[in-house]
Amino acid sequence: LMNAHMERIRLSGLPLTACIDLVAASGGCLMAAPATKIIASRLAILGSIGVVQHLLNVHKLLDNHGVESITTVAGEHKRLLTNTDKPTEEAKALTEAKLKKIHRIFIDALRKYRPQVSETICDGDWFTANESMERELGLVDFIQTSDEYLDELNATRDIVYLSAKSTKWETPFFKFTSGIAASVTDRVIAKVISGEPRIF
Repeated sequence: LMNAHMERIRLSGLPLTACIDLVAASGGCLMAAPATKIIASRLAILGSIGVVQHLLNVHKLLDNHGVESITTVAGEHKRLLTNTDKPTEEAKALTEAKLKKIHRIFIDALRKYRPQVSETICDGDWFTANESMERELGLVDFIQTSDEYLDELNATRDIVYLSAKSTKWETPFFKFTSGIAASVTDRVIAKVISGEPRIF
């Protein structure tokens, strides 16, 4: 969904910069892909272009204790692998085929805007931003932190940070659970009110 929103912004003609300070691997890499420019701190983690599904199957444990798992479906492929049913080779093969389809979609969506990314690195491996630059992998365009980038812009533009005021009904528990989201909102939602419009 975030990839779609990023693409919508790019297709509207707005220059779009993605800032990666910590991690944009796997889904994060997919989200950043439509950006016209990707910057990252030198040790930020990028890549992990792959698809995985993991199940802890306890069929043998249940069987040893005389517990039978019964799954009823309408549709041959409605439920292929479960935590409690005995996995079949057919179910594993069909699931792997589905994952490969998703992987193909992932790679195509990434390379749509970053064709310089070779399919040879789309094997689930991850890289630091420094490594990507040194090896010319195409996952990042510049080494820079988001603070450095915004400070650089602020030298010639006025950046407005938006944040919500606290209200009396906000309890300590509410503040704790929403703290991360609020921090991200304060840092990420920025608008340049002079020069070319940009979205961060």
